[in-house]
Amino acid sequence: MNRLAVLLPIVMASGPVSAVQEPRGVQPPGPERFAVEPRTPAEWWEAADYLVRSGQARLAVPYLKKLIDAEPSDELLVNLRDRYGLGSFLRLEDDPATRALGRVLLERLTVASRRTASRPERIQAAIAQLTRSREERDLGVDRLRQAGAAAVPALLAVIADPDRSRDERAAVLAAMARLEASAVPPLLAALEAPDPGLVAAVAEVLGRLGDRRALPALTALAARPDAPVGAAEAARTAIARLTGRSFAAQPQTPVRYLADLAWRYHRGEIPFPSETVELWSYGDEGLVSETIPAEDAATRLGLAAARAALAIDPGDVPAQEALLSLALAAAARRYGVEQVVRDDPDGIFAEALAAGPAVLADVLRRAIADRKGPLAELAAAALSRVTHRDSVGVDPSGGSDRGPLVAALDAPDRRVQLAAARALVDLDPRQPFPGSSRVVPTLARFLDARPLPRALAVDGNASRANGYAAMLKALGYDPQTARDGRDAFRLASESADCELILVDPTALASGEGWSWIDLIQNLRADARTAAIPVIVVGPLRLRDRIGSKLLELDRVGFLVPPEPDQAEVFGPLLERELARLGARPLSAEERQAFAREAAALLARLASRPSSPLAANLDAALDGLSIALAYPETRGAAVQALASIANPEAQRRLADVLLDPALPAEDRRQAGDQLVRSLQRFGPLLTGDQERRLADAVAAADPALRATFAAVVGTLRPDPTASGSRLRAFQPPRAASAPSDETR
Repeated sequence: MNRLAVLLPIVMASGPVSAVQEPRGVQPPGPERFAVEPRTPAEWWEAADYLVRSGQARLAVPYLKKLIDAEPSDELLVNLRDRYGLGSFLRLEDDPATRALGRVLLERLTVASRRTASRPERIQAAIAQLTRSREERDLGVDRLRQAGAAAVPALLAVIADPDRSRDERAAVLAAMARLEASAVPPLLAALEAPDPGLVAAVAEVLGRLGDRRALPALTALAARPDAPVGAAEAARTAIARLTGRSFAAQPQTPVRYLADLAWRYHRGEIPFPSETVELWSYGDEGLVSETIPAEDAATRLGLAAARAALAIDPGDVPAQEALLSLALAAAARRYGVEQVVRDDPDGIFAEALAAGPAVLADVLRRAIADRKGPLAELAAAALSRVTHRDSVGVDPSGGSDRGPLVAALDAPDRRVQLAAARALVDLDPRQPFPGSSRVVPTLARFLDARPLPRALAVDGNASRANGYAAMLKALGYDPQTARDGRDAFRLASESADCELILVDPTALASGEGWSWIDLIQNLRADARTAAIPVIVVGPLRLRDRIGSKLLELDRVGFLVPPEPDQAEVFGPLLERELARLGARPLSAEERQAFAREAAALLARLASRPSSPLAANLDAALDGLSIALAYPETRGAAVQALASIANPEAQRRLADVLLDPALPAEDRRQAGDQLVRSLQRFGPLLTGDQERRLADAVAAADPALRATFAAVVGTLRPDPTASGSRLRAFQPPRAASAPSDETR
């Protein structure tokens, strides 16, 4: 934004820029010295202004520094502006020597102008001028315009005061219709005042100000069934003035207009000029303002629009969904998903449950489409509590879509995928449904609990790929490399711990193999990889050549890799690009927690052999084998493996039991589950494993001997080997009975 745009309120507040004046009493005999050296802040400014205007900006620097160091009062700065004109301040930016100092003074002048204009005594004096001569009236309006939002409470007090004359109130209303845009927010808040006459007057003023920001609040007032007749009519008249068409002829009904506005705030489609927003409200103490983050302001304004829609039609489902989405997302942001589900601090989770499955299904679908992961997690958790176990595959809205929880298994956010799988396991459906076979593979992808996140470097040039891998390793990733697109896709999709993919397009095949575009499009099309950020790496000329294609791709960035001797700058560059893409990587704690939960959920399915979700547990075999390597997931993994009718599952259990490096309790549990597997599916072990198990019975730790024996006994034991063990068995001798003398 240029400086004149930034300072527009000051320009309007200060009136016309004064003509150039020569410094009084300090006429210089030459270009470098004044006859009388300036000694006060006002004289320093006078000298600096003269030197800048006469082309000697460098000589003005000492005087400007003195003025800044003296921290001039608001009154002095405003007086200097009024006497010399705003142009004297703006002129400082035209020369490099005074530019930085000029910006400091401009910032201070802006603050001083606002503080001076908003002083209560100045505002009251301006209001008093509104009933005097035309010149004084214009001056009063000008001062009220300078005060902006700060003048509104005092002006409304005059309108609401029954002791004020009709002429006074009329003069104030006329002045309010000439205020600037900054007065609109408090006027909108004043529409919530309890005085119908005041509300009607404010609605009229908003219509005359011509600011379309007033349309939502005016629409809510005009259509609300319980609105006072006069206020509602004033709002309709204002809407007609603002839009050029009658209230009845508006392109949308009030409910649709307000509900759509709520959704726009929810999706961040309405921009704010800065990261913080001043919001006004009307309460017991009248008009009050507070400054809050823009994201919180969007939530409040969106909730207000949704509530206004429901005040007109409480049964409007899109308005209900908008309100729930806004409130649930805000609660997740404030407390975290887990605490909202567990404690419901705001009470909104209970409201979501009471809304029922049809509403929650739409909230979940929209949250996934809008990429609002925490909201989708909450919606999935709520939906699982109000959905019938036999209806999980059905659209609650009566449509032909898949069940919303089943569809959520394909969400691009991995946290949402796990939340959906958890919900389906909790529901324990009794019959198969479209998508029921997806639950186990989804859970299996979370079983890798390695402490470092995986990153993939894809480059047909092996040497260069290894260089990228080295930089990724230095940043705390567990790097892998792939030389073609198909291999890269396989590595990226095999588990849920891949957090980043680097792609160098220059050496990827484009004939028989996948080009870089093919790879990224396939990554985006698969739910397992849709959320992984992809960074295309290469020289700037490459970005210039493929830039148009990059813009068409979702969650794809570009990075110019540093030279080998500048590898330390790679981390900050990559972090900035990932932040721009809005990446939500899983933390090490999340990866481990998700692995524990996925293993536990698979173990629960293994305990329900008749469940339709357990029909393809063997799809989790590779993931469960990985989970055996980690203490926190080993116990659940062995429980799940015992229910898989696959030789590899049984053999993995035997490996755990035979591993002397593992804790005895883990080995005992694996042995117990191996017995269970043998009983259900028969022996599927290798001959070598059977021999080692048989040999271990006699040599095993006494705490594990019975476990090994149970396994060997469940196998078809060799009679000769059993006889040899029995012949060698010697029961411990009983202790001698104590004699009567020793009793």
